Amino acid sequence: MNLILYLFIIFFWIIIPKKSHKDIVRYSIVVGIITLLIIGLRNEAIYGDTLNYVLTFIDLQDYTPAEILFFKKKDPTFYLLSYFLGKITGEDYTIWLLIITTIFMLPFTYLIKRYSPDPLYAWLCFFFIGIYFFVMAGLRQTVAMGFIIAAFLLLINNKEKWFWCCLFLAYLFHGASLIFIIAYPVIKKNIPLNTVTFFSYLILFGIVAIFGKNILLNAIEVIQEHDERYISYGNNLKGSTLTYFIQQFLIVIPSLYILRDNLQERSCRIFAHLSLIALIAVSMSPVIAEMFRLSMYFSWADVILFSMAMSKIKTPFYKFSYIFLISLYLIFINGTLQEEYFFYFQDTTAFIETHYTFL
Repeated sequence: MNLILYLFIIFFWIIIPKKSHKDIVRYSIVVGIITLLIIGLRNEAIYGDTLNYVLTFIDLQDYTPAEILFFKKKDPTFYLLSYFLGKITGEDYTIWLLIITTIFMLPFTYLIKRYSPDPLYAWLCFFFIGIYFFVMAGLRQTVAMGFIIAAFLLLINNKEKWFWCCLFLAYLFHGASLIFIIAYPVIKKNIPLNTVTFFSYLILFGIVAIFGKNILLNAIEVIQEHDERYISYGNNLKGSTLTYFIQQFLIVIPSLYILRDNLQERSCRIFAHLSLIALIAVSMSPVIAEMFRLSMYFSWADVILFSMAMSKIKTPFYKFSYIFLISLYLIFINGTLQEEYFFYFQDTTAFIETHYTFL
């Protein structure tokens, strides 16, 4: 199903003849709705922590809200929402997953519809840097990311009070989302992207590469004294592979080069800043794997930056080459498009017995 959705996104774009503004809007909305349904109607057995979340969702119904607040010290707002949704839906986890997915997909789809000049490449990037699969794995962060994107959309349109409201809601669902506060000056202030700025990012990247682990540990130690939700970051010192960094690097750096003459335009500059912040954050994931999660609060900007870059390429051969290479990577190297998918109504007994040893 993942591969079918991916191919649908490509061929649906190809069959649109004129690519007028109405066609582009219609394309983004249709793809957004279908993607929402596929993510939301998935079986509990697939993708990351979904099964653990579903088991917790069912288990929560035996507790009171007060008990949930006491036992779930980490992001209790998510579990309270899950508790009340469970009572309303009769413990139907599919409706619960659909609501969680909708909270993310609504602002994300609007983001693409509003700012992407070439939405095909925005949706391809959505797969390539792992957002599609991440949304199905980290439910608390999925909700928080939805509020973060909504906060961005409000701030870029000068609705500052609502920005802080959405940022606070994101924080309630996932404490680490507060890191997005560093995007505030990037969006509100006219910070140029020139030689000095790029050199500053390069120095920051060097500092992170050399002293990143110590900086992270010291920061976590200070923060967790005031908010125990961050303790897990200090306890989980296992790093990930370089895969996430390489994927974002292959999107951000070529895009910046293609857009080098457009980086002083406000929207382009803002998305470029956010993408560079995400790239620096994900570069620390080989030290602490959780940094990949933190990078996701910024890396959604990659989909717009990449789309802007592809819209500047006028030669069809080069555009086709990008699609071809990304597809090869996702199918044969990364392999995520070939991962098994099941709808909620399909029997996954054999799959669970094979993939979940703790049951």
